[in-house]
Amino acid sequence: MSETISYTAQSYKRTIDYNSNFVLIGNNIDGSVDVDLIRFNNFEEVKLKLKSILVNLECFGEWDLKLYQVQKNFKISKKYGYYKVPRSGKLILRHSYMDYQIKSLDFFNHKLEIVGSHMEIIENWNAKSNEDFLNYKIDIEVITIHFNEHAKTA
Repeated sequence: MSETISYTAQSYKRTIDYNSNFVLIGNNIDGSVDVDLIRFNNFEEVKLKLKSILVNLECFGEWDLKLYQVQKNFKISKKYGYYKVPRSGKLILRHSYMDYQIKSLDFFNHKLEIVGSHMEIIENWNAKSNEDFLNYKIDIEVITIHFNEHAKTA
């Protein structure tokens, strides 16, 4: 057995209002995702529910999910006749068919860490007796989002 392990890390900063409303919007592009629109009353609710939603996601083909910070009475617009976006919203997180399946999603103090992975097993039918028949390719992707609280003005 031989293995190749690849690792990528991305880091983002987001300024948010923890008491604001949030919405997770799923868009079917040329496929399907089992999330349409989920509202959250505040960031604590996002922290309680988002992990279960993303880890248990059912999807195929081309799709995306985006988490936005929105106003309480937000409206949804459609681009291209089908792609849902809030009329005024601040993008916090995106996840799509282009990203690896989420294996872990953890909230820490002012930080979100998402770990995705993909494993491919390759059979080497031309292997000699002293060579590996199975070769593994493992890709790990870590996305960290650092949160700064939006300063309130009096």
